Amino acid sequence: KEYVGLWYKRFILGQWVMAEGAIYDMWDEDTHLVDRLPSIERWLALGVDYGTVNPFSGLLLGLGNDRRLYLTHEWRWDSKLERRSLTDSQYSTRVREWLTALDLGMNAPARVDPEWFIVDPSAASFKTQLFSDGVANVMGGDNDVVSGIRTVASLLGNDRLRVHRRCQGWIDEVTGYAWDDDWAERGEDRPIKVADHSLDAGRYACATTRFTWEPHLGIELPDMERHAA
Repeated sequence: KEYVGLWYKRFILGQWVMAEGAIYDMWDEDTHLVDRLPSIERWLALGVDYGTVNPFSGLLLGLGNDRRLYLTHEWRWDSKLERRSLTDSQYSTRVREWLTALDLGMNAPARVDPEWFIVDPSAASFKTQLFSDGVANVMGGDNDVVSGIRTVASLLGNDRLRVHRRCQGWIDEVTGYAWDDDWAERGEDRPIKVADHSLDAGRYACATTRFTWEPHLGIELPDMERHAA
């Protein structure tokens, strides 16, 4: 089993340490940050963290021909920076238009059709809007937060997830993402809910499609459900 970080200490070394400090302490820009993508064999998902007052983020996840996952592109709207909010209809239109003209390293922008739109499970109105706009492949994201964090951490720790430099929101958030000390003292693992919108979108994409990508990566990730208890 490919445990890393906190979960290696707990489940392999038997040290029941508190969750503290950086969550993705295995993140290394020299290893995980890329400027060029390999050939993407499958466009697995667009993970969406929905926000109106808070930022809206969409992260595109692909499976490379090198048996790695890639967060390849990000669409993000921060209403505070933009000084205006968008409606569900406007979000749907802009995201779908964005997917028709992505930079894939070719001579011209190209269209990507992700296998799934994986949306923040609390964003019922946006899921309804996508269905109304003819997007049939919509599913709610797996919102077991700690299990999803473990999955992303294991992917990073085993060099099976890389992130393109253009995913700026995700990159800006990853180093500051930390465990909540107050909850840790009560024996519960929870991240601090600050500046995590792009990270949540990426987590939805990675965790919810695990059943699709895991057979292709050449590693066996831990059975997180077994350890949830």
